[in-house]
Amino acid sequence: MSASAPGPARLTPTEWRVLALTALGLTAGLAYGGIAVKEAVVFYLAGLFFEVVTDRMWIYNPEIKPSFFTLARTDINLLVSSGWVGVAGLSVSLARLLGDFLPALHPLAGLFLSFFLVGNAIESLYLALGTFRYDAENFWLKFPFGRMVTIAKVPWAVRLGYGTLMPGMTWLILKNY
Repeated sequence: MSASAPGPARLTPTEWRVLALTALGLTAGLAYGGIAVKEAVVFYLAGLFFEVVTDRMWIYNPEIKPSFFTLARTDINLLVSSGWVGVAGLSVSLARLLGDFLPALHPLAGLFLSFFLVGNAIESLYLALGTFRYDAENFWLKFPFGRMVTIAKVPWAVRLGYGTLMPGMTWLILKNY
């Protein structure tokens, strides 16, 4: 390990940002969102799985490459994957708040809306902070248009995923764990 490598005791700025999000979301989820520790672990594992499966869709900030927490020859960072816990905790808490203020809103609709809002806001923030960039040559980011189509610099499929895939997965986790 070179002298400039972060090593196990020194986190990169990207890792600190994601851990802050994780702590905020986990706190909100545990305090108000009805997320238990076991569910947070399942969210982390689901997020890590998602990071592994979609690894080729984006390129993380090069500062995390030499990190102790980055898997060799990949952009998959074990701490960055914890950001999914933060997104889930904040989204589930917001869904509960929406349900408190709008009792006619179906809980599942609140979950879909909150994930769409929270997930897209955090995605846009992390993109602006340089946490990652999208690989414009990736087939799935170009599908079905033959080129990457973005909404405020984020691919349309990623934006849509926060309003469909993430709340659907969360609903299954919360119902089954």
